[in-house]
Amino acid sequence: MNNLKVINELENLINKGFTGIKIPHVKGENIQIGKISIKKNKFGYTIYDTDFKSKVANTYCKSSAVAIAKNLAHGKDIVNQALSLDRIIEKNFIDAIFFKNIILITRDNIRKDVLQCRLDIATARTTAARNQLDYYIYS
Repeated sequence: MNNLKVINELENLINKGFTGIKIPHVKGENIQIGKISIKKNKFGYTIYDTDFKSKVANTYCKSSAVAIAKNLAHGKDIVNQALSLDRIIEKNFIDAIFFKNIILITRDNIRKDVLQCRLDIATARTTAARNQLDYYIYS
């Protein structure tokens, strides 16, 4: 029982220590970056501003949510750019899943080649958008 008390006190100390620091940390099921909170839902991720108790944005991928939250915590507004990149990732990721499935079930070699080319394009666009989001996260 004494160990649980020590663990709870240490946990409270750590949580109090993170309130002013703008580094990502997990708090329950949420990711906190300063006063910005990211929560996973069944459609993606929702970003909240805990100071104003308002929803900032909904994103498809975690990278977009972290990029938005990190930059908002540091006073930069990149919401529109990150949401645009998020839509690119979402569209091309879903397209890639579709192309992979059709490549597996089709017997027409010409169609396979065309779909393989489209899959490569979708993968390249997803990677480029993800790299741009990584730039927003790490800069």
